[in-house]
Amino acid sequence: MWKKESNGKYTNILEVSDRSLSHLMGTGVQTMNSMARINQKSDEQSKEHRLKGNEKVKDLEWREAIQLYNKCLCFAKKDSENMSLAYANRSLCFLKLKMYEKCLIDIDLAIEADYPEEKVGKLKERRAFCLNALKQETPIKNDEPKLDFPEHGQFPGMVDIFSMEYDELYGRHLVATSNIEVGKTVIIEEAFVSTPVMSTEKMVCSKCFKEMMNFIPCDKCNTSMFCSRECADSDLYHELACCKNTENADHLVPFVARSIVLAVNTFPDYETLIKFVENTIRDRTKAAPSSMADPETKYRAFLKFHQTLSPKDKKELYKTGYQIFFNLMAHPAIKEKNLTVDDARFLMHLTLKHLYIIKSNSFQNKTIGGIFMIQRHLNHSCAPNLLQYFTGNKMICITSRSIKKGAQLFITYGNEEFWLEPTFVRQELLSENFGFKCKCEKCIDFGKIKDDADITWLTGETSGEFKIERDYQTLRGEMKGVDYTDAAQCAVLKGKCLKLLKKYHSMPWASELDAVCQYYVKLLNGNN
Repeated sequence: MWKKESNGKYTNILEVSDRSLSHLMGTGVQTMNSMARINQKSDEQSKEHRLKGNEKVKDLEWREAIQLYNKCLCFAKKDSENMSLAYANRSLCFLKLKMYEKCLIDIDLAIEADYPEEKVGKLKERRAFCLNALKQETPIKNDEPKLDFPEHGQFPGMVDIFSMEYDELYGRHLVATSNIEVGKTVIIEEAFVSTPVMSTEKMVCSKCFKEMMNFIPCDKCNTSMFCSRECADSDLYHELACCKNTENADHLVPFVARSIVLAVNTFPDYETLIKFVENTIRDRTKAAPSSMADPETKYRAFLKFHQTLSPKDKKELYKTGYQIFFNLMAHPAIKEKNLTVDDARFLMHLTLKHLYIIKSNSFQNKTIGGIFMIQRHLNHSCAPNLLQYFTGNKMICITSRSIKKGAQLFITYGNEEFWLEPTFVRQELLSENFGFKCKCEKCIDFGKIKDDADITWLTGETSGEFKIERDYQTLRGEMKGVDYTDAAQCAVLKGKCLKLLKKYHSMPWASELDAVCQYYVKLLNGNN
């Protein structure tokens, strides 16, 4: 990568002939669209999903019905009767869930989609009921997360009592500059670049990743939905996946393509972009970034992210890199800045660079994959003092342990199952995926009682408190059969998890804390 020929031009690393490059640059969109013959609309399949949704309505399973009506909309041909019926039926589900504003929106969507005239009276009655209910309803408190401390001036989304530092042992990392209690929201970070990771159970807006909205379908494919016409019209990247086979798709393709388009749009022309990338790659400074307050400083930090891929891993990603590059050549944002063959060759190298970075540094759940610039500078611990959860395309960090001034901030790199794995399994996974061995208290001292103070924590005899085992068993019983879609129930259980974490905020790590943290993250995520 980054090799040049004797004439100073970048090597043709993907081995695409200049003639083919010229063709792609001139007719790429047509070439891509000519291949789009899958994921097409089907009124037959649309009706099938609608009827399944109707069965869920009979069983009073409103949320499951909504998902099926969403699928009905995805497959429905534009202006078909299936579309209007799906909107109308979905409005009933929102009504039963007491989501009256969403019900009203779906009623309007159904009527706009030419809902049968003889049935419109029923929708008007439903509208009147919703309007009356909204007048009598107590306004719901906005639970939008907020930072518990002032925001850092140079690192938007991070509190000002964090410092980004570097040393040879830990590399780039975050340190607390003040004492912090349990339960404080300290990072609310929007993804630098993100992509939808569609699941069969959930649907999210392909642009902003909101869930449980009045989704409208893509006019062309049967896999993507949007929360509004604004999102549908402003998603510059959807065409990279539209009408492509996404059933078993490699989500790295649109993910990396989005990151390249973002980089290209950050600079006025390719000459400026190339100089910026070359200077950044040439700079071997290991110091932590002093700012990520604008697109250029964020992109510089992105290019300096550590890669954990072996030569074998990189070779296996070569085919994916070719797919990404092919799609990029079809994207208007890439071609509109007077793209030359030499520029295209540079983009081959940049594509592989972005691919390796994203493969090594992205966070992902069942609905979104994202690069989070601040949180990627957090190191791993199996006994973390920060817990993470998603809301839309934002990642939130909340303190799970008391943190002293000067202490490093840690998250856990593993998924929910990782929490409860034995030490040797965790170490194997970390070594294989990230190339290091964890030396946190859970891995080194787990199960050991070091002094009388620890015994006091575990038994609670001196303080008169219940043992953590008893508190945990009580919580465990309440967590059985929890409905993660019930906001009120989840709020109560989140409070109980947080109360337990605060109660044992500085005790040596115990297996019960693993379980409580796992419960808390599931509740925060809504079990995404």
